[in-house]
Amino acid sequence: MKNFWWLFAHTLKGITKSKKQLILYIGAPLIGVFLSFMTNANGGAETLNIGILNQDGGEVAQDTVTFLKGLDHVKISEETAASATSKIASGKMEALITFEKGFSQSVKDGKPAHIGMTSLKGAQVTGYVSSYLYNYMNSAASIGKSSGGDAKAFQAMYADFKHSPIQTESAVLQDTSNHKEMTYSVIGYLIIIMLYSAGNLTELMIKERENRTYYRLLSTPITSKQYVLANAAVNIIIMAVQILFAVLFMGAAFHIHPSFPLWQLFVLMMLFALSAIGIAFIAVGFSNSSASTSALLNLIVVPTCSLAGCFFPSNIMPKTVQTIAEFLPQRWVLDTVDQLQHGRTLQSLMLNIIILGAFAAALLLIAAYRFSVKRQTQTFM
Repeated sequence: MKNFWWLFAHTLKGITKSKKQLILYIGAPLIGVFLSFMTNANGGAETLNIGILNQDGGEVAQDTVTFLKGLDHVKISEETAASATSKIASGKMEALITFEKGFSQSVKDGKPAHIGMTSLKGAQVTGYVSSYLYNYMNSAASIGKSSGGDAKAFQAMYADFKHSPIQTESAVLQDTSNHKEMTYSVIGYLIIIMLYSAGNLTELMIKERENRTYYRLLSTPITSKQYVLANAAVNIIIMAVQILFAVLFMGAAFHIHPSFPLWQLFVLMMLFALSAIGIAFIAVGFSNSSASTSALLNLIVVPTCSLAGCFFPSNIMPKTVQTIAEFLPQRWVLDTVDQLQHGRTLQSLMLNIIILGAFAAALLLIAAYRFSVKRQTQTFM
């Protein structure tokens, strides 16, 4: 055990003595969070520029315009046909609402018509305004139906409606979907960073073999198993720090908060860390030099992370690709995060946890077998 702790301290010292390398290990997750924020951040509640072309001029049409002007996050401007066309085409106006001649009378008749909405940006932009507009218009039309065509009865009920003490208020709710997308993206970047960090840390074993440090260490009572375990322990510590920094930076700097407890995210990522170490050890086990280790790591990390959905959601990929992704530990991490953000509990996702554990065990066993074969052939350990 004493030899193990000496090796642990020796490996950790080798990493921390290089300030540039230490900054890279700690700073890379923070860069991943920043990239995710820049990719997914939006401007929050924006003001919509809506034009009104009032060709009717009746009382109901004018009251509807007044109602729209009272909505939050909406700027209403009354336009002419020429100015409306120009502003819509140039993008200065998100939508144009047209009250054609006969609109007020159609509402009084209880059959609202002669109204149109023009937009180049679709329902995603106009949905907020149209929902309030049609609700107001249908309420006025209901009065028209109730009056049965009696103009005086309509006028009396409509006057009560306009001066009703019941007011419609709007409120802006927090868009949690954007937080979910950012959290998913941050985890995707963090997975890639963890895989490369594990590869770089494990690559130190080959570098120490190349500069003969490894053989000098084995001339002491230190064993090859202790050497490998010490490297794995340092890997775990470094990745735990990376996960912790990334999670804290998400909340403190960019206010990105997962919709589930942070300790669950930490446990999930630490479980994946074992798989990352297994993948790194396999890359080292099949390499004879630090250059070949780096090349092999690139061949493993980039394609598998792309298939798993670290760069973009996997649900946009063909079904065949999604099926292949089921055989990757990265995919199960992202799937677990996604389900936790949609209200599932960690206890209900034990199958995912077991599968991640199985991936870690399988990868570490493959690495151990490869190391034992190399030891037998006297090429490594």
